[in-house]
Amino acid sequence: MNIQNVDRLLLKSVLIEILKEQPHLLKSVVEEIIKEKSNEELDEKELIKIIDKDFEKYDDVFKALA
Repeated sequence: MNIQNVDRLLLKSVLIEILKEQPHLLKSVVEEIIKEKSNEELDEKELIKIIDKDFEKYDDVFKALA
């Protein structure tokens, strides 16, 4: 979502009004953000594991090339 062109003050006021009317949404939004961040961290950890395995697998080749 691109909010660069949206007036931030207007956006803030709209969000506050929505949350005043439906405060339960705040919890849902926070949970979703945390879930997304956790997934990103998990993906990063998995990628690091794969890279580490490749480096271990080809360690002798890397040393020979150095």
